[in-house]
Amino acid sequence: MIHSFCNDEKLTNISLRTLKSAIRLRDYFFENAVRVFEIIDNTYYDSLTEIQKKVFDKLPQQFKTSEGIEIISKEDSMKIRSFKNFLKDEKLFKKIAHGIYEKQVF
Repeated sequence: MIHSFCNDEKLTNISLRTLKSAIRLRDYFFENAVRVFEIIDNTYYDSLTEIQKKVFDKLPQQFKTSEGIEIISKEDSMKIRSFKNFLKDEKLFKKIAHGIYEKQVF
């Protein structure tokens, strides 16, 4: 449409050239979106507080809420309510089942 408008052409059909240009444009935006998400994901961990990083690092890859509470209780690093709120962060944890979580991979 842009090509037709810029060249004062009436749009009656979509050419193969236009279709290929649209595909290239879509690829460009997709590749850049992937790059942005990689940057965001890599820096998200860095945005955590030192306490959150410490707790996250001590948790096993897959764990129960009760196991996490044991870890924070031994360290006296985070309150239970704060830990349960921390588990709601979907960028860091995936809920497998009731009370069972898995750490997301960075």
